Amino acid sequence: PDLESGEVFIRNGFQQILLIPLTAGRKTIGIVSVFMRSRGRIFTDRDIALAMTIGQQAGVAVQNAILYEEVQRLAIHDPLTGLYNRRAFFEQSQREVERAVRYHEPLSVLMLDLDHFKLVNDHYGHLTGDQVLQGLAQTILRQLRISDLAGRYGGEEFVILLPVTPPGEAYKVAERIRHLVDTVPFQTDKGEIKVTLSIGISGIDGTTII
Repeated sequence: PDLESGEVFIRNGFQQILLIPLTAGRKTIGIVSVFMRSRGRIFTDRDIALAMTIGQQAGVAVQNAILYEEVQRLAIHDPLTGLYNRRAFFEQSQREVERAVRYHEPLSVLMLDLDHFKLVNDHYGHLTGDQVLQGLAQTILRQLRISDLAGRYGGEEFVILLPVTPPGEAYKVAERIRHLVDTVPFQTDKGEIKVTLSIGISGIDGTTII
Protein backbone atom coordinates (compact mmCIF):
# COMPACT_ATOMS: atom_id res chain seq x y z
CA PRO A 1 0.00 0.00 0.00
CA ASP A 2 0.98 3.62 -0.57
CA LEU A 3 1.50 4.73 3.03
CA GLU A 4 3.79 7.72 3.42
CA SER A 5 2.94 8.68 7.01
CA GLY A 6 1.29 7.14 10.05
CA GLU A 7 -2.44 6.56 9.67
CA VAL A 8 -4.95 5.76 12.42
CA PHE A 9 -7.83 3.31 11.96
CA ILE A 10 -10.65 2.23 14.28
CA ARG A 11 -11.17 -1.53 14.66
CA ASN A 12 -13.49 -3.66 16.80
CA GLY A 13 -11.81 -4.73 20.00
CA PHE A 14 -9.23 -1.96 19.79
CA GLN A 15 -9.70 1.75 20.13
CA GLN A 16 -7.15 2.46 17.42
CA ILE A 17 -4.64 0.86 15.06
CA LEU A 18 -1.69 2.97 13.96
CA LEU A 19 -0.05 1.91 10.68
CA ILE A 20 3.57 2.98 10.31
CA PRO A 21 5.55 2.50 7.06
CA LEU A 22 9.02 1.01 7.20
CA THR A 23 10.97 3.19 4.82
CA ALA A 24 14.46 3.06 3.34
CA GLY A 25 15.17 6.25 1.43
CA ARG A 26 12.03 6.94 -0.61
CA LYS A 27 11.00 3.29 -0.71
CA THR A 28 8.42 1.68 1.57
CA ILE A 29 9.49 -1.90 2.32
CA GLY A 30 6.92 -2.84 4.95
CA ILE A 31 4.29 -1.71 7.43
CA VAL A 32 4.15 -1.99 11.23
CA SER A 33 0.82 -2.06 13.07
CA VAL A 34 0.60 -0.54 16.56
CA PHE A 35 -2.57 -1.37 18.54
CA MET A 36 -4.07 0.87 21.21
CA ARG A 37 -6.24 -1.20 23.58
CA SER A 38 -7.01 1.54 26.08
CA ARG A 39 -10.30 3.27 25.31
CA GLY A 40 -9.31 6.22 27.43
CA ARG A 41 -6.41 7.28 25.25
CA ILE A 42 -5.78 8.11 21.60
CA PHE A 43 -2.61 8.36 19.53
CA THR A 44 -1.24 11.88 19.70
CA ASP A 45 0.76 13.70 17.04
CA ARG A 46 3.82 13.10 19.21
CA ASP A 47 3.10 9.35 19.31
CA ILE A 48 2.80 9.28 15.54
CA ALA A 49 5.99 11.31 15.03
CA LEU A 50 7.92 8.98 17.36
CA ALA A 51 6.53 5.90 15.64
CA MET A 52 7.46 7.36 12.23
CA THR A 53 11.06 7.91 13.41
CA ILE A 54 11.25 4.33 14.66
CA GLY A 55 9.75 3.13 11.37
CA GLN A 56 12.42 4.96 9.37
CA GLN A 57 15.22 3.55 11.51
CA ALA A 58 13.76 0.05 11.39
CA GLY A 59 13.29 0.33 7.62
CA VAL A 60 16.95 1.18 7.12
CA ALA A 61 17.96 -1.75 9.34
CA VAL A 62 15.72 -4.16 7.43
CA GLN A 63 17.01 -2.87 4.09
CA ASN A 64 20.61 -3.32 5.25
CA ALA A 65 19.82 -6.87 6.32
CA ILE A 66 18.30 -7.59 2.90
CA LEU A 67 21.35 -6.14 1.13
CA TYR A 68 23.71 -8.14 3.36
CA GLU A 69 21.81 -11.34 2.63
CA GLU A 70 22.00 -10.61 -1.11
CA VAL A 71 25.75 -9.99 -0.92
CA GLN A 72 26.18 -13.27 0.94
CA ARG A 73 24.09 -15.08 -1.66
CA LEU A 74 26.09 -13.64 -4.55
CA ALA A 75 29.33 -14.60 -2.81
CA ILE A 76 28.50 -18.31 -3.05
CA HIS A 77 26.20 -18.55 -6.07
CA ASP A 78 26.86 -18.20 -9.78
CA PRO A 79 24.92 -15.08 -10.83
CA LEU A 80 23.81 -16.57 -14.16
CA THR A 81 22.53 -20.00 -13.13
CA GLY A 82 21.88 -19.60 -9.41
CA LEU A 83 23.92 -22.74 -8.68
CA TYR A 84 26.90 -22.76 -6.32
CA ASN A 85 29.94 -21.09 -7.82
CA ARG A 86 33.11 -23.11 -8.09
CA ARG A 87 34.68 -21.96 -4.82
CA ALA A 88 31.52 -22.43 -2.77
CA PHE A 89 30.84 -25.84 -4.31
CA PHE A 90 34.24 -27.17 -3.30
CA GLU A 91 33.89 -25.72 0.20
CA GLN A 92 30.51 -27.41 0.64
CA SER A 93 31.56 -30.69 -0.97
CA GLN A 94 34.74 -30.95 1.10
CA ARG A 95 32.65 -31.49 4.21
CA GLU A 96 30.57 -34.15 2.47
CA VAL A 97 33.66 -35.99 1.27
CA GLU A 98 35.18 -35.94 4.76
CA ARG A 99 31.95 -37.26 6.24
CA ALA A 100 31.71 -40.03 3.64
CA VAL A 101 35.28 -41.15 4.35
CA ARG A 102 34.80 -40.98 8.13
CA TYR A 103 31.61 -43.03 8.16
CA HIS A 104 32.44 -45.24 5.17
CA GLU A 105 29.44 -43.99 3.22
CA PRO A 106 29.12 -43.94 -0.57
CA LEU A 107 29.37 -40.67 -2.44
CA SER A 108 29.40 -39.78 -6.12
CA VAL A 109 30.42 -36.83 -8.27
CA LEU A 110 29.12 -36.03 -11.76
CA MET A 111 30.96 -33.77 -14.20
CA LEU A 112 28.75 -32.41 -16.97
CA ASP A 113 29.85 -30.67 -20.16
CA LEU A 114 27.63 -29.34 -22.94
CA ASP A 115 28.91 -30.71 -26.25
CA HIS A 116 30.14 -28.16 -28.82
CA PHE A 117 28.63 -25.29 -26.84
CA LYS A 118 30.85 -22.78 -28.63
CA LEU A 119 28.77 -23.39 -31.76
CA VAL A 120 25.65 -22.26 -29.88
CA ASN A 121 27.32 -19.01 -28.84
CA ASP A 122 28.77 -18.43 -32.31
CA HIS A 123 25.49 -19.09 -34.12
CA TYR A 124 22.89 -17.63 -31.74
CA GLY A 125 24.92 -15.21 -29.61
CA HIS A 126 26.08 -15.27 -26.02
CA LEU A 127 22.77 -14.03 -24.57
CA THR A 128 20.99 -17.03 -26.06
CA GLY A 129 23.83 -19.25 -24.91
CA ASP A 130 23.25 -17.93 -21.39
CA GLN A 131 19.59 -18.94 -21.64
CA VAL A 132 20.66 -22.47 -22.54
CA LEU A 133 22.96 -22.57 -19.51
CA GLN A 134 20.13 -21.34 -17.30
CA GLY A 135 17.84 -24.00 -18.74
CA LEU A 136 20.41 -26.70 -18.06
CA ALA A 137 20.81 -25.51 -14.47
CA GLN A 138 17.05 -25.82 -13.93
CA THR A 139 17.01 -29.28 -15.51
CA ILE A 140 19.78 -30.35 -13.15
CA LEU A 141 18.04 -29.00 -10.05
CA ARG A 142 14.77 -30.75 -10.89
CA GLN A 143 16.55 -34.11 -10.82
CA LEU A 144 18.31 -33.65 -7.49
CA ARG A 145 17.44 -34.09 -3.83
CA ILE A 146 17.65 -31.32 -1.26
CA SER A 147 20.84 -32.88 0.12
CA ASP A 148 22.60 -32.91 -3.28
CA LEU A 149 24.97 -30.13 -4.36
CA ALA A 150 25.14 -28.61 -7.83
CA GLY A 151 27.60 -26.01 -9.05
CA ARG A 152 28.83 -24.29 -12.15
CA TYR A 153 32.41 -25.42 -12.60
CA GLY A 154 33.14 -22.91 -15.35
CA GLY A 155 31.79 -21.94 -18.77
CA GLU A 156 29.51 -24.75 -19.93
CA GLU A 157 30.80 -27.22 -17.32
CA PHE A 158 28.76 -28.20 -14.27
CA VAL A 159 29.44 -30.44 -11.29
CA ILE A 160 27.09 -32.39 -9.02
CA LEU A 161 27.85 -34.09 -5.71
CA LEU A 162 25.49 -36.83 -4.54
CA PRO A 163 25.96 -37.71 -0.84
CA VAL A 164 25.22 -41.28 0.29
CA THR A 165 24.93 -42.36 -3.34
CA PRO A 166 27.05 -45.18 -4.84
CA PRO A 167 28.28 -44.70 -8.43
CA GLY A 168 25.74 -47.22 -9.70
CA GLU A 169 22.87 -45.07 -8.46
CA ALA A 170 24.62 -41.93 -9.63
CA TYR A 171 24.66 -43.38 -13.14
CA LYS A 172 20.84 -43.43 -13.09
CA VAL A 173 20.76 -39.75 -12.10
CA ALA A 174 23.25 -38.90 -14.83
CA GLU A 175 21.26 -40.82 -17.41
CA ARG A 176 18.03 -39.03 -16.50
CA ILE A 177 19.69 -35.65 -16.90
CA ARG A 178 21.41 -36.65 -20.14
CA HIS A 179 18.18 -38.03 -21.59
CA LEU A 180 16.20 -34.89 -20.72
CA VAL A 181 18.80 -32.62 -22.30
CA ASP A 182 18.99 -34.84 -25.37
CA THR A 183 15.23 -34.97 -25.94
CA VAL A 184 13.78 -31.71 -24.61
CA PRO A 185 14.90 -28.50 -26.41
CA PHE A 186 15.68 -25.43 -24.37
CA GLN A 187 13.36 -22.46 -24.87
CA THR A 188 15.22 -19.26 -25.77
CA ASP A 189 14.51 -15.90 -27.35
CA LYS A 190 15.84 -17.37 -30.60
CA GLY A 191 13.45 -20.33 -30.44
CA GLU A 192 14.01 -23.92 -29.36
CA ILE A 193 17.62 -25.08 -29.17
CA LYS A 194 18.69 -28.71 -28.84
CA VAL A 195 22.04 -29.62 -27.35
CA THR A 196 23.70 -32.78 -26.06
CA LEU A 197 25.53 -33.44 -22.84
CA SER A 198 28.52 -35.55 -21.80
CA ILE A 199 28.72 -36.74 -18.19
CA GLY A 200 31.55 -38.36 -16.25
CA ILE A 201 31.03 -40.21 -12.96
CA SER A 202 33.38 -40.87 -10.07
CA GLY A 203 32.79 -41.72 -6.45
CA ILE A 204 33.38 -43.68 -3.29
CA ASP A 205 31.51 -46.95 -2.96
CA GLY A 206 31.64 -47.12 0.80
CA THR A 207 35.34 -47.98 1.07
CA THR A 208 36.94 -47.76 -2.38
CA ILE A 209 37.23 -45.00 -4.98
CA ILE A 210 35.71 -45.90 -8.35
